[in-house]
Amino acid sequence: MAPRSASPSRTVAAAAAAIAAAAVAAAALAATPATAAAATPAADGGGLAPFASCSALLDYIRSEAVSRVGPYGFRSNPWWRRRGDFRSDDFRARRVGGPPSAVAEASAGDGGGGEAGVDFSDTNTQVDGVAEADVVKTDGASVYTLVGSTLRVVATAAGGGDGIETGVLALGGDTSPDEMLLGAGGRLLIVGRGWGVLAPTPTPSPSRRPDVPPPRRVVPSEEEVRLQPGGIPTSAAQPKRGQLTVVWTVDASDRRAPKLLSTTRLEGRYVSSRSVGGVARLVLAASPPSGTNLPFRYPGGRPRPGRHVVGLSKAQAEAVNKMLVLTTTLQDWFPRFRTEPAGDTRGGVTTGYVASCTRTYRPAAFAGYNVLSIVTLPLDADAPLSSLGSGTAIFAGGNTVYSSIGSVYVATTNYREVLRPIPNGPRFHTSIHQFSIDNGTKGATYRGSGVVGGSVLNQFSMHENNDTFYVATTLGAPWWRSRNTRVSEITALRRAAGAPASGPSPLTEVGKVGNLGRGERIYAVRYIGAAAYVVTFRQVDPLYIISLTDMVATGELKIPGFSSYLHPVGPGRLLGVGQDATETGRTTGVKVTLFDVSDVRAPRELATWAEPDFASSSSVQWDHRAFLYWAPRRLAVLPVNSYGRDAFRGAVVLRLGDAVITEAGRVTHPPLKKNRFASTIDRTFVIGREWLWTRSRDRFQVQSLPALRVSGSVVFGPALGEEKA
Repeated sequence: MAPRSASPSRTVAAAAAAIAAAAVAAAALAATPATAAAATPAADGGGLAPFASCSALLDYIRSEAVSRVGPYGFRSNPWWRRRGDFRSDDFRARRVGGPPSAVAEASAGDGGGGEAGVDFSDTNTQVDGVAEADVVKTDGASVYTLVGSTLRVVATAAGGGDGIETGVLALGGDTSPDEMLLGAGGRLLIVGRGWGVLAPTPTPSPSRRPDVPPPRRVVPSEEEVRLQPGGIPTSAAQPKRGQLTVVWTVDASDRRAPKLLSTTRLEGRYVSSRSVGGVARLVLAASPPSGTNLPFRYPGGRPRPGRHVVGLSKAQAEAVNKMLVLTTTLQDWFPRFRTEPAGDTRGGVTTGYVASCTRTYRPAAFAGYNVLSIVTLPLDADAPLSSLGSGTAIFAGGNTVYSSIGSVYVATTNYREVLRPIPNGPRFHTSIHQFSIDNGTKGATYRGSGVVGGSVLNQFSMHENNDTFYVATTLGAPWWRSRNTRVSEITALRRAAGAPASGPSPLTEVGKVGNLGRGERIYAVRYIGAAAYVVTFRQVDPLYIISLTDMVATGELKIPGFSSYLHPVGPGRLLGVGQDATETGRTTGVKVTLFDVSDVRAPRELATWAEPDFASSSSVQWDHRAFLYWAPRRLAVLPVNSYGRDAFRGAVVLRLGDAVITEAGRVTHPPLKKNRFASTIDRTFVIGREWLWTRSRDRFQVQSLPALRVSGSVVFGPALGEEKA
């Protein structure tokens, strides 16, 4: 006998009673987390306070979320306009193997190796001793590069004048690799950005730290998410696709057989990474998925066939949604990781949170649910990934990363006010967060935060010297509107006087140089010792020299065009790469300028080189890793692409004299097939002191430095899923 359905009137009455009970329960439970959150230890003066436990962290998140959820969830109305306070601060001839004898010879080390900067060139970086990730890495004897979804290992031969591809490792999966860091012994950390769901853990592993409980399983059953007759769900968040960061750990010590050791997936957007002393630090910015994957109820609704669904009022829907928020767990809000060993590697699947609860900090005023975390990974071939889960996190966004030997600084600019018209131009600010990384493989330590006006251009806008942090920003409208309100400045920040040696402390302003380039914005910054060089532009290129000791502008030079990248090329010499321009500010093509900055009061333009094509550009203008300066021969190499009458794709080699720039030659990668264009060169480096290697999407090509004659090439085979060339 089929069960008899309840009458509509009884269902409505039961639903009303259940909703009323939910409202009372939500109000009662909402008060509890607020009390717990208030009991969180006060900040040590750094503006951010740590949590005493994971339960205190969850209580804080719940209480803030409950106070902001409404009848339409975290949306303010049925048109899905988000509430401002829920948005975060975030808004960039193939020879595989070759003859057996050749492979054996190359694998034996017929490439030289040697010392970086003397025998071979390394990735162009901002700070000496701080390595940055890139698509190409070399130790002089081997060259590692990412092509499509594969890692390719090339052994240098003939003293660096040729190379042989000895090994290929397919990484594949749902994420493509982007860049990598190289450690001793051929250990590689390859990082990629992806989108998806972190796989659930069949059996949660016990936590390695007492303050980090193992996360519960990820996927709730259908029964758990089903709505009950009263309209109240029995579960909270469901899995939701989001941004993931994937880290492949690879042992490439055997160049003929690079081996994947493990794959780690972390929830959150990959911002950047640095490596100091064989320890890598990854900066991640995670947005919680719970804002859109909770099964919220909304006002209204019609009965479905076979089911009695009661239409809810706004008050009732809000009560149900508050109850949903209060049923969430920490994993619904806090980013997690999952490490899976590859092949026969010992150990099982490891899961956990990317940071320790007691090493997580919150601001005094609620700033959103975004989590900025610093993850520590060893590059030592013998070190396990044991530091995962002991990272540091704060409730903040992250856009730009700067690292010194002992600290990592993360900057994030709040652009929200730019979207609202303000009579005097948009006003916005940049938050700076400092983390200490001088404790080996242990997790980074949060040191303090500060705020400056305006926005930063890139990592070169920041600098640390003598325990003082400097940041160059542009105030006023960041885009074309209200350009007359723009003005730039450099602000000096330092930990508060008398601050404890350990624990967070505010980064307070101790000096400022303002009124730089009124009506213009910053195009390039470079700090060298106790001096800063700032380029602003609108119609002409003012180059300012700033004394960081006295915090005063000592000199200024105005020339046509602008520099997007500045590089020191010897005592009193600075090289700028950017665009030439007319007197009205219209760009006319790539320009390289040699500056004399020996007299800080009177900088001079010594020489220029320009590509006479208004459509020409160089990737150095936005990616400093594409630039090569080989000091032993005073050669600067930069990729150049022009699309005008004299189209060119390749690299230009410039020889620098004391007061002159001479074009030494050009390098191109001819098309491998007929009726195709030359391949775009994106990286250049030196092997064996005398050989210039250039990389494009389809090959390495080797040229002799004195004459730029081609001596060899390594043509990449097709990547996974690509048509064979």
